Amino acid sequence: MELFNSKLDEARDKPIITCLEYIREYLTKRIVNVHKVLDKCKGSLSTTATTILENNKTEASKMRVLFNGADKYQVTGLWMEQYVVNLKERSCTCRKWDITGIPCQHAIAAMYDKMQNGSECGDPEAWVSKCYWLSTWNAMYQHTIDPINGRSMWPRSDCPTTLLPPKHHKQVGRPQKKRKRAVDEPTQSLLSVIRQVMGNGDVKEVTNFKPKKFTFSSVLIYDKLVNLLVLFVMVAMSSINHTLAKACSKGCY
Repeated sequence: MELFNSKLDEARDKPIITCLEYIREYLTKRIVNVHKVLDKCKGSLSTTATTILENNKTEASKMRVLFNGADKYQVTGLWMEQYVVNLKERSCTCRKWDITGIPCQHAIAAMYDKMQNGSECGDPEAWVSKCYWLSTWNAMYQHTIDPINGRSMWPRSDCPTTLLPPKHHKQVGRPQKKRKRAVDEPTQSLLSVIRQVMGNGDVKEVTNFKPKKFTFSSVLIYDKLVNLLVLFVMVAMSSINHTLAKACSKGCY
């Protein structure tokens, strides 16, 4: 929903018919773009989910697994990091599987250990959340939006009352186009990270969040401020030492 709202910045301040036409054209283009991406995908998962899962498989082969006899596994990595995997609840204490819906390297290592001991586990792809399956994407975007004729060919309404637009009152100051966020609503940077992790990058709709970078001039200013602070501390310490020396010479210290 947040992604859809961010795409309406250009049409949010337009009249209602123009705004609705913008939404219709945007949805038409989005459905076509998703169909193009689905045609290029190979396998049962989306491109992002497949890449993440393959990387997790590579890391899982380097881990050591200890089975407790029930549904829990203790997985230890190369750097002695240790996590607990519960295949029955589809969870891992690293929280990656719980958040993204894609089995982490610890969960895949536990699956490999279970299959080596003769138990049926299935491929790691079967444990991925259904939102990453191409069948789910095809079901979501199977419908298309039909094009319509221009406004000159629209049928006229039979309503006897003529609806006039409300009187326009220009507010003071520059009009705002950004939507006001709620108090508990996540920030733009957090939304960007979540969308990249959840795999929305397949349709190139990820919000481009670019943090501010330190320029060469800002580094020089920062360096000068640090030097001034050090100089101030040295002068203050020298003044304190001078005062203490005078007090000692007079026998008051």
